[in-house]
Amino acid sequence: MQIDCSIKVMDSLVSIVVPVYKVEQFVVDCLNSVVQQSYAHIECVIVNDATPDNSMVLVEDFIAKYKGDIQFRVVNHKINKGLSAARNTGVRASTGDYIFFLDSDDELAPNAIQSSVDKIREYGDVDFLVGNYELIGGSFYHPPLCSNELLNNNFAILNDYFLKKWYPMAWGKFVRKEFFIENDLWFKEGFLHEDEAFSFQLGLTANRMVTLPHVVVYRYRIHPGSISVDKVYKNYSDTLSIQLENIYDLVNSSANYNNDVAVDYFVTLLHFFELDVLCRSKLTRREKRHLIKMLMKKAYLIEKLGEMPSNRCRLKYGMINLPYLLKKISYRLWSRYKG
Repeated sequence: MQIDCSIKVMDSLVSIVVPVYKVEQFVVDCLNSVVQQSYAHIECVIVNDATPDNSMVLVEDFIAKYKGDIQFRVVNHKINKGLSAARNTGVRASTGDYIFFLDSDDELAPNAIQSSVDKIREYGDVDFLVGNYELIGGSFYHPPLCSNELLNNNFAILNDYFLKKWYPMAWGKFVRKEFFIENDLWFKEGFLHEDEAFSFQLGLTANRMVTLPHVVVYRYRIHPGSISVDKVYKNYSDTLSIQLENIYDLVNSSANYNNDVAVDYFVTLLHFFELDVLCRSKLTRREKRHLIKMLMKKAYLIEKLGEMPSNRCRLKYGMINLPYLLKKISYRLWSRYKG
């Protein structure tokens, strides 16, 4: 049985989904990183999300000149629909056994596909694989990928998600297409920070995951358009909506999880979200009040996950539930205390 599974994985077609929108500076480097892969069975699904610049001119010229074995297909949106919709379109157009999401301003690391397929082949069919990544054009701290190479039960996968042992980004992951479809893992269209919702659903549903902690699979490019320094209201509201929905989904799921770890994760996440809204953001007073109201209305969901695991956790949760004026004073004092 193991031999048959290995043969299946060895011949697997990998569909690389590349959404394109305003990336004329980077898209050729992105596609070059695809065609330089050593793995033979690749299709590259390019989704033109109605980009207004010359990105697709460069893409079409690149494809016309390419003479290798990789199968290219282009799907066009008539209007701009956003990254989530473009990824969903790419999945629907794909024919591969595994899907890999590659943003068109980033690059694949050399031999990324072969290394990942080899690891999947080693352990047999898996729901998804997480590879390591490196930065291009800048730096920032990101926690290391430190999950075990193989996690073969949902409890361990979800627990490691809460402990931030594997990355929440959609890129850098191989997802089995059959698993994607069966578990309805479509990206939430119209939302920012859609990766967090997607990866949480992976953690909630997957039973078999492998990692490549010592192999760089993805090269993430830092440039002015890649990181939002001045967050706008939609960034905050979408982030909050997704995290509250994640809590709701966990409460209503049949997943077995570590209550203490889950409660601490969400309390800490929402505590620092609120701290950012009140003390560091450039939101208007009205926007801040609305976000805080949204949070306080649904914060009770955390209690449904289990008891507070520590006094520190209870303090954070208590601050979330303070009246607005007391909350504002408390968070300013907290912010000064934390430096």
